[in-house]
This record gives sequence, C-alpha cells and structure tokens, in this order.
Amino acid sequence: MAIVTKPKILILDEPTSGLDVESRRQVWELIKRIKMGRSIIMSSQHLEEADYLADRICIMTHGQLLALDSPECIRRQFGVGYKLIVEPRIDLINLDEFMQIKISEIDPYVLSDENRMADIEENDDSTIKKLIY
Repeated sequence: MAIVTKPKILILDEPTSGLDVESRRQVWELIKRIKMGRSIIMSSQHLEEADYLADRICIMTHGQLLALDSPECIRRQFGVGYKLIVEPRIDLINLDEFMQIKISEIDPYVLSDENRMADIEENDDSTIKKLIY
C-alpha cells in the first residue's frame, strides 16, 4: 500500500519474510525499480538481500551499531562464504573410525597452507560428532 502513494521515504520491515524464492526475487526487483529518487529504510535478517538491494548496510547486535558501510566494505570486513558440516552417520561408522578419517584425510586438507590462506579452518562449534568448517 505504501508503495502506491510514491512516498519520498519508505520504511519496510522484512518485506520478503515468509515468501518463496520466486516471490522474494520479484519483491527485490520491485524495490530496485522504485528506489530511485527516494530513501528506503529496510530491515532484513538476510545479508544476501541487503547486499543486493542496499547502497549502505547497517548491522546491529544487542541494540548496538556494529557496522555501517557499503555492501562491498561490509563483505570485506565480515567475509562471505560457506559452512561445510561433516556429520557421520553413527549407524554406518563408529566415532573412533570417524576420528581416524578426520585426522588422516580431513585435517591435512583443512590445515594445508593453501586453505589457511583462504581462511578455511575448523569452527569452534565443532564437536566429535559434527565437524564444521
């Protein structure tokens, strides 16, 4: 409703929350089209969405400002990437066998100089039953 009146300032609170992927993309394209000549303040929990739509991103935590910058600078500061979770099926392999595979095959790869340069390392949340990289 607010978009129809063509306001100079538009405040959107998680406008794509609960939408399927295709509908989310349609809303993104609409926001991209209407943002010229107006200010849009939008909250989102999806960094991908903020990165695609925003000229500036503000990240808050516990009510405090953590960062305020362009999407490129935010990406450089906080990084982007993937998490790899390796979780053995206990019914197919016991934990001792899994730990032997971790030590002999996974650790040498993760700890290699090449991957250290790419900031690949074991996450602090890893456990004996779940490895997170």
